[in-house]
Amino acid sequence: MSERIVDCGWVDVSSDQFISLASKCRFVLLPSCAEATASAVVTCMRFGIIPIVSSGLGFDSLDGVFILRDYKVDYLVEVISNIVCMSDDTLRDISERIYRYSNRCFSLEAFKTDFYTIMDELTLKKGCCQSEESK
Repeated sequence: MSERIVDCGWVDVSSDQFISLASKCRFVLLPSCAEATASAVVTCMRFGIIPIVSSGLGFDSLDGVFILRDYKVDYLVEVISNIVCMSDDTLRDISERIYRYSNRCFSLEAFKTDFYTIMDELTLKKGCCQSEESK
């Protein structure tokens, strides 16, 4: 394994160890064909870490996310090599956009707002909160 890739095992995302790791990382890599929107990637994004992820994982339309279109090692090496060769200013700009977006859209407050909106829409469509007299 490369000296720049370190297997830390499982790390508690609320720990000082995770915060220390996040401050040293520029990218999170998830080449997968069997994930939904991975909370591991979302958590990293909230620290400004730039995602490099497979298509179809729920990140395809997000600005600043690098989408992998294949799983072959040669392809991954080529794409990742091109990304890491981008200028520091460009990567810093992408990181800042990822940070702002994810902290606005993936926060507990955003989840709460979205959840209540969806629940309101569902209950109004079904009429389940109306009394028998108002039906």
